[in-house]
Amino acid sequence: MLPTSVVQSDADLSKLVNDKYRMASWSGGSKRILVYPVDYGRQYNLVCTHPEDLSDKAMVSQSNDPEKAVNYDYRVSLDTVLSIYSEFEARARRVFELGDPDGFRFWKLQDLEEVPRWSVNETVLLGDAAHAVLPFGFSGASMAIEDAIVLGELLPDAVGLEDVPARLARYEGTRKPRVRYVRDKSREIGEGLQDPKALGKYFQTLAEYNAVEVGREALKDCQ
Repeated sequence: MLPTSVVQSDADLSKLVNDKYRMASWSGGSKRILVYPVDYGRQYNLVCTHPEDLSDKAMVSQSNDPEKAVNYDYRVSLDTVLSIYSEFEARARRVFELGDPDGFRFWKLQDLEEVPRWSVNETVLLGDAAHAVLPFGFSGASMAIEDAIVLGELLPDAVGLEDVPARLARYEGTRKPRVRYVRDKSREIGEGLQDPKALGKYFQTLAEYNAVEVGREALKDCQ
């Protein structure tokens, strides 16, 4: 995390952000650096991604315990981070140098293979509990919101308890193709999919989905 004032007062980085452009990103092969505002604009969050083997090598040299890769609080040194992103331009490396040298951590990004069932009787899962996706598709939170909207349409106030399991099964059948698509595309983007047409189609598909209408159409099938 970087205080906004620190970024704005830096001679180089202050040129990257203003009221119109508030995010900065760099990419090189399978590595990415992303800086974006949080805390109502008072701070910037710094997130970087790179292949797992680079984390493993760094942790072996630092602690001889690569199993800690799944620990979200595994701290790494500033020198380690700079070495992993050594080929990036000076401004990207400057972001690291402005940060708290004790504030860098590794944690492993993971998604889920398809879960056989999302519901049992009257209990149902949604969001990441049912279909966690990698962050590269920019849609993990929106998938949970879509789930909730479709569920809301399938479970109006008048639904009887005896009808709930069938409605939940319909919700699952309705949503699985959508989240499967997002999961697979998030993986592709994370692996380096950069084709503008393919990315444009993906984002268009995300934007055109109307969860309310999808839920209402699914409800018709239950009546």
